[in-house]
Amino acid sequence: MRPKRCASIRQAAAQGLAAAQGRLGLMYAEGRGVAKDETEAVRLFQQAAAQGYAMGQYGMGLMYEQGWGVARDLVEAQRLFTQAAETASFASDRT
Repeated sequence: MRPKRCASIRQAAAQGLAAAQGRLGLMYAEGRGVAKDETEAVRLFQQAAAQGYAMGQYGMGLMYEQGWGVARDLVEAQRLFTQAAETASFASDRT
């Protein structure tokens, strides 16, 4: 990813935009465009999830499922996957 694009995503995430937080969380989880940092990924996914953003909820589900940056918890992972699916379904019903 180009540095200018990465900087824009960081800035948007810092301003509280859930989509940017989710995107940046994914970048940190995968080490794409930034150094891999599971703790930072969790922090960003949590911020996005707290705003009701499905990608943040799903990202946190993956972190719990795999035990990346958090203790592995399959029950919590399933709860978050379900929450993400319901959030995404609700959003699509509103369009």
